[in-house]
Amino acid sequence: MDLAAAYAAFTNGGYRVAPLLVLRVEDQAGRVLYQAAPHRTRLFSPEVAYQGWDLLKGYVYDLGERGLAKGARIPGRVVGGKTGTTNEARDLWFAGVTRGLSAVVWVGRDDNRPLRMGGREPSSSVVNPPIWRDFVAEALKGRPGGDFPPLRGLCPCGWTWRPACRAKRGWWSTCPRARCRRRGPRRKAPPCPFPSPSSHPRRAGFRRAVWSG
Repeated sequence: MDLAAAYAAFTNGGYRVAPLLVLRVEDQAGRVLYQAAPHRTRLFSPEVAYQGWDLLKGYVYDLGERGLAKGARIPGRVVGGKTGTTNEARDLWFAGVTRGLSAVVWVGRDDNRPLRMGGREPSSSVVNPPIWRDFVAEALKGRPGGDFPPLRGLCPCGWTWRPACRAKRGWWSTCPRARCRRRGPRRKAPPCPFPSPSSHPRRAGFRRAVWSG
C-alpha cells in the first residue's frame, strides 16, 4: 500500500496521499457518522513528478516488443511502472500507475520459498504486468484515459553517453527548459575513440531517459 502511494506521487503533481482503508461510515438512515479527510504531503515539485512519470512510461513502452513491462500496456491508456525481482525469485513485484489509479502486484509464497515456473526462476517482468493490467483495466472501465500534458517548464532533448562522438542515435529525455538552451558557440567535436553508434549495443536507437540534474 505504501508503494502504491509512493508511485501515485508521479501522477498527482508530487504529493504523497496517505492511504485510507475507510472513506465514510453511514448509519441505516444514511447519516454520515465518519468522513475521512485525506492527508497530503508535498514530496517534490510538479516538474520532478512529471520527469519521474516520463521515466516510468519509458520502462513500459520504449523498447517496443522487447520492453520488460510490455504486458502492463492497456489500450486507450498510458501506463508507467517498474518491475522488481528479489534474489532466488522469492518476491516478484510490479508497481504501476496510470491516470486515476496506482496499484502494486506482489507474487510470492507465504513460506518465503523461491518461486519456480517449469523448473526455472520466474521474472517479475513476465508474471506481474499482465495481472496488473487485467485488474486496472477493469477497475478503470468507463473512466477517461490518456496521458498527462507536459509542463511548460520542461522540454524534450536528445543526448548520448558520449556527446563528443556525434552519435546519431542515443536517448531522449525530458529536461528543465533552461537546460535545453545551447549556450556559447558550437565547438567542433574531437575524433571519437569509441565504436560507432551503429555498432554499439546501447545505441541501437533513441531511448527514453530523464534529466536528474
